[in-house]
Amino acid sequence: MLWMALATLAPAQPSSSFRIGEKKPLSQALHDLWRWVHFTQADGLPSAEVHQVVESADSTIWANTALGVSWHDGYQWRPVPCPALEKMGKVQWVQPFDSSSVLGTGTEQPIVFDKSGCRTLPLTLNGKPLRITGTSRKSEGLVVVQDGSLNYYTWDGKSTTVKP
Repeated sequence: MLWMALATLAPAQPSSSFRIGEKKPLSQALHDLWRWVHFTQADGLPSAEVHQVVESADSTIWANTALGVSWHDGYQWRPVPCPALEKMGKVQWVQPFDSSSVLGTGTEQPIVFDKSGCRTLPLTLNGKPLRITGTSRKSEGLVVVQDGSLNYYTWDGKSTTVKP
């Protein structure tokens, strides 16, 4: 299912001819036009400018676009309502978070997107708010976060505090 979402990023090229029963190398097979779908705003994407496509553990495909995050239900894209983005700005990066959601960063606070909406995760260090500029999953249940001063902290993905 992931190949469907990547169609927005891959240019279509004509397929080369081959004989029936002949096995094509994957590099050639991926150019077959029937393998690709071009998604647009008519398919439900918030924007035709797609920055990133990721897959969560439950096999849901997520797209981070210039105008918000959406998920694919197998037929069309479903934008995730997120009023917090109006105040905080665009999500720069998303990554799988738990089994059915993605974590967005690049705003003042990390934002968890699921199929029904979003929620911010105001993180603190020693009781003071921490502006997060990036995250990376280190292991199941442990995330490394980066602040605006390029300091790195560990976060369990559940609490609101980070550790140096």
